[in-house]
Amino acid sequence: MLKLGRIDAEAGFHGAQRTISVVQQFRRLVHGWPSVVAYDGTSYRAFHGQNDYDSLLSFAADRIPYHIENLRANQALSFLKSSRNGKPRALLLSAHRKTPILFRHLAFEMHQWIEFGFAPWQERGTIQREYSLEKAPVLLIQKESYLPPVIIREMPTDRKALLRLLGAHRFDWVQALSPLNFKELCDPTTAKKDGHWCIVFLASGNPPGNHIGLSAISSVAMHKEWSDLLPASASFARIDSATQHEYLNGVLSQVNKQDVRCQEWGALTCFLAVNTKRREFVTWPKEQSVTQESLVEWLKGISSDLQSGSYAMRRQGGNKAWPALVEDQSSGGVGVLTSLAVNPATIIVMVMAAFVLLGPPEPSKAGQPRRAR
Repeated sequence: MLKLGRIDAEAGFHGAQRTISVVQQFRRLVHGWPSVVAYDGTSYRAFHGQNDYDSLLSFAADRIPYHIENLRANQALSFLKSSRNGKPRALLLSAHRKTPILFRHLAFEMHQWIEFGFAPWQERGTIQREYSLEKAPVLLIQKESYLPPVIIREMPTDRKALLRLLGAHRFDWVQALSPLNFKELCDPTTAKKDGHWCIVFLASGNPPGNHIGLSAISSVAMHKEWSDLLPASASFARIDSATQHEYLNGVLSQVNKQDVRCQEWGALTCFLAVNTKRREFVTWPKEQSVTQESLVEWLKGISSDLQSGSYAMRRQGGNKAWPALVEDQSSGGVGVLTSLAVNPATIIVMVMAAFVLLGPPEPSKAGQPRRAR
């Protein structure tokens, strides 16, 4: 984000409008008024070009910290499929040689959650053949490496629309739950009075992509209609049942564990739907085999139960507070930590003396800028 400010260099030494100390700070960078100084969070840089829109825009854009990996055309597919850092990856294929300013802007705002890449368009290139891409620009968003990417063939040109699009893809389709992301995934502050349902797949450790349970929940999460079956908001996640056994035992404290134990892979239950705000949960039927279709039918049953208010499937979690999730020590506390870091703002400070940006100079002083004292 570019933030603009104006300082009157002639405001003087006293009172609320005192600016002389600020002017003194920049006197070595400027050679008269009006002047423009930019700060990118690391250093100051003075602008010495023409005071026209294009020149100033280029100067400001160049100060945006660069968080995009520039790629050759033959590197695009390997970048997209890389699992480095464990973040989703957004790749822009463009016919332009330079990264668009809008994409640079969004990469800076979203780099805590998403890895960004930029590659030139190549007719009949490897990635073009792989995904049947016909024209540029096109944006590909890769989450789990074993799943197909999201392909945006008609990119929004509005910053807010594109920011919302990327924000909706800042997590994997089925994110691994941890203390750092539990609140945002399973108990978001945006949830309404009916709360938020977190549909959780349980398995010990890190299951492979072809695990029957992970494949089923990934397919549902990626499907536009199946992922929106419940009348309340919902998200999809997976949990390490060995590491988070205290949390799971707390949620299922009112349940006979043998009645819900997953026969398919030996977890406490195959799937678990949890509403933290309402302290309600639904377990997977013990004798039900796990398929994509059976998972969809289970969600439809929860939806009917919510709409009828019958509590035929839902259970109350008791009065005792559920234990918090614990950090997986085997990962060293790394993973989603960077995904939830505070997103800083780029600050570009424009310093001017009695001058409105791009405004005309006073007739009596035209062509005679005063020197800094």
